[in-house]
Amino acid sequence: MVLIEPGTYQFRVYLKNNGVIIKGSDPGNRPVFDYAGRDVPQWPGSISGRLSWWAWQIQGSDVTLEHLVIRNARIDSIATRSSAGIFLGPETIYKEPTPATTIPAGITLRHITINGCDDGLGGTAEDTLVENCEIFHNGSKTSKKPRHNVYLQGGSAIFRFCKIYEPIHGANLNLRTRDLRIEYSEIGAFSAASHSISLLTDKAQQTRGKSFQQTITLIGNRLSGVRNHLNQMSKFLILMNSNKYAGNRMHANLYYNTFEGVEGNAGSLIY
Repeated sequence: MVLIEPGTYQFRVYLKNNGVIIKGSDPGNRPVFDYAGRDVPQWPGSISGRLSWWAWQIQGSDVTLEHLVIRNARIDSIATRSSAGIFLGPETIYKEPTPATTIPAGITLRHITINGCDDGLGGTAEDTLVENCEIFHNGSKTSKKPRHNVYLQGGSAIFRFCKIYEPIHGANLNLRTRDLRIEYSEIGAFSAASHSISLLTDKAQQTRGKSFQQTITLIGNRLSGVRNHLNQMSKFLILMNSNKYAGNRMHANLYYNTFEGVEGNAGSLIY
């Protein structure tokens, strides 16, 4: 186990080995990894090339991070590139489908705050647990592609007791996961130019033309709508076979959730 003392740190972290545990030593005074002032690849770290784009990259399985703050992980100088506070999985995630042997599993994130990044949390992993985390104010208005608080390109995950809100321009959660659960969390306000949760085609694990099912389950959450008081549709949940793969099926299970809109806005629970 690695314990990190309180303070401000400015270096990239790459975790390739399995079973790594990293925690802030004082939960009341968490260490802050702040990448403001430079593009993320310009800060020191153990990996160069494309893998240096992300502030924290977790390629190993059974890795646990707890009691950390990660902020301002951005690449502003190149519009076609982006960073992330935490990226799950290897560079091969961009192959379609991603080789199964390269996808990590059993990653746990607890009491992590991620804000001010291009993407907050991204990548692909299996059986990821995100618990008691706060992810907000991530995204970019200048990037050529939408950036989000959470962008998972595949795999499976559970979000529990989290607060995810106010993306700058993208979604609260943009998902291409095979199986995802959100439990007892607050999915907060989003701007008129974005939406709350979207489930899109899982390109990382699906083979075009073959039968494949994606499932999202929401249990006991509170979801807020657009907060700008315009006649903008509040898209709480979008299901879209965005890549038009034949054989793709999407299932949504909703139990005991609260959906809040704004007077004057037309709402769409599932779009």
